[in-house]
Amino acid sequence: MKKLLLLAAALGLGMILPGCATQMSRSEYAICISSAQPGKEFKIYNRKGEYVHRGQTPEIVVLKAQSEFFTHEIYTIKGTGDYKLEATYSPFYWGNVIMPFGFGVDGITGAMWALPEKVNLNVPQDMNQMNL
Repeated sequence: MKKLLLLAAALGLGMILPGCATQMSRSEYAICISSAQPGKEFKIYNRKGEYVHRGQTPEIVVLKAQSEFFTHEIYTIKGTGDYKLEATYSPFYWGNVIMPFGFGVDGITGAMWALPEKVNLNVPQDMNQMNL
């Protein structure tokens, strides 16, 4: 009986504690958008094609990494050409292996996703993604 109560208490604590990425990460990111030509105009649209922001390089823009529960955001930055900015899994998300309930918490809060710190519109996308 004592072991059963201890197990129930541990599960209860696990359910009220936030996930690993929720504690160590965030759901919105400040991203520096730059280009070789300062003053280059750009517009940002989310995965639904909704207008999010308009600006000129260099500029820091705060963007959400999640569009809906458990769904990463994909942004299209339109300037001279189209640039696709896609959220990826946060490395902290995998810390939930220790407390599996955290997978759900992080998926709801959006902390399971990460965006890069900077984007250079003149550098190929795969090179920018290396700078996560």
